[in-house]
Amino acid sequence: MLLTNKALFVCLGTFLAMVFLLSTSAATSIDSAADLTVGGALPLQNRPRHLAAVKSTPLVVNGTSLGTVVVYDDSSTARPDDYVEIYNRGGDLVVVVWFDRFGIQRMAIDHAFAEGKEQADGIFLLVVGGVFV
Repeated sequence: MLLTNKALFVCLGTFLAMVFLLSTSAATSIDSAADLTVGGALPLQNRPRHLAAVKSTPLVVNGTSLGTVVVYDDSSTARPDDYVEIYNRGGDLVVVVWFDRFGIQRMAIDHAFAEGKEQADGIFLLVVGGVFV
């Protein structure tokens, strides 16, 4: 039963994150090519992000609380929702969804959580095309 709840939590959380992020804007514009290159190479530093929490909602399925979804907005982008964190019942961060500086959606899931373990270990696996990298 616990594994079923976790699988449902991951699927529902991923779906909610995608809905929050993709419903607001599927594309983003890059300010200018000059911002992205320095002497023909990508800069090593990321631009500062100005994140503010805009939504926080409990994740409840069939009356059972599975965790919390927190949505953040980066004021430097046109998207209203740029970053999502999903926490389990214990308050451990288990899923992160964000847009990188090129506007590509990224997702990472806690390694232990993905394996169905009770306690998150803080090691995140990048998910690309539904496959852990």
